[in-house]
Amino acid sequence: MNCDKVFPKIAATTVQFTISNKEEEANYIKVYLIFKDNNSILQATYYSYQGKIEKEDFYNIPLGMNVRFFAVCYQHQKILATLTEPMKVTERLSGKLVLQEMSEKDFDNLIKDVE
Repeated sequence: MNCDKVFPKIAATTVQFTISNKEEEANYIKVYLIFKDNNSILQATYYSYQGKIEKEDFYNIPLGMNVRFFAVCYQHQKILATLTEPMKVTERLSGKLVLQEMSEKDFDNLIKDVE
């Protein structure tokens, strides 16, 4: 079956993100793009070492979708995480993420906000 003929073409874009934390604080981070509308997520990895950054972006994300970024890191026996407010996907959306140190209890509460 040729899906191109069944589903209409949807306008899409690449969603990017930046991490504002210093490399010494958090250098290996899992970043999730959460789609509230259709209850799904995409995952990307961010790695910074000696000033060089390797990361993945989120490709072919439909315009107009409601999304949130969730990022988490466990480094130096500390939990760092952030959850953005919901936002609509627009052309070249770029999230600026700042992970905050938190306790396990605060992290559990943050996870509940994801649901």
